[in-house]
Amino acid sequence: MHQPHKLVPLIWSNCADVATFALSRTNAAEIRKRFDSFRGPIDGVLFELPEQKADRALLELGTLLRALDDADGLSDELARLGDGPYGLVLKPDRSREDLYFRDMTNKILHARGFEWSDDKKLGPVINCVGNDPTRWLHALIRVDRLLALCGQLGLG
Repeated sequence: MHQPHKLVPLIWSNCADVATFALSRTNAAEIRKRFDSFRGPIDGVLFELPEQKADRALLELGTLLRALDDADGLSDELARLGDGPYGLVLKPDRSREDLYFRDMTNKILHARGFEWSDDKKLGPVINCVGNDPTRWLHALIRVDRLLALCGQLGLG
């Protein structure tokens, strides 16, 4: 059985890695411009390695949130509190639906991959690319909502 009090620090650590990468991408791109004539390992240091770490942290975060939900009934508590969506899901028919906590963890765990970007309206977002295009194409997760959730865990 998972021990919720031991999961929260791990969740915070992974959330920190996810948020740090998502929030640093714009500044990294600005720094990269200073090295236009120099290729070397700059792209790997600024983008590739941090993205690999963030992808791994996101996958671990999804797994840990799912374990916490299973151990503590987090999704039921969030629903009771009227917790809003964490993003949206794009379906094969191009319809969209809100993405709530439990489904968000499912999308993270079952994604074919992740794409990191900044949405003009939503800020930093993580695009979980669907692995079964007959069920869902993309799940867009708002980093600010994920950060708010992780920041509240263990405080109550």
